[in-house]
Amino acid sequence: DVSVYHGVTQILVNGDFENGMTGWVRTGDCASYNGSVYYSSANSHSGSVYYAAPCVNGTDTLRQTFSTVVGHSYGISFWLSNSYCCSPIVIANIMIG
Repeated sequence: DVSVYHGVTQILVNGDFENGMTGWVRTGDCASYNGSVYYSSANSHSGSVYYAAPCVNGTDTLRQTFSTVVGHSYGISFWLSNSYCCSPIVIANIMIG
């Protein structure tokens, strides 16, 4: 799950991936196992869908563009899990710009 709040208003589209990849753009240079949406309430943070990026030898990037107001504060949060992966280390880079 990914959330960006402006006050009490959620400004991301489909931050819980319940509508597949709607609102998201996936890019990257994975040699194999590109990220995708999967349906399983056992592995999702909320709901019944989650995004998994089992990328091997490369990067997997999700992006969503939204408008902001200069000088206003925004709350950004995300849920990251390392289930069923190949390394004890997971790196998430968050870029705002």
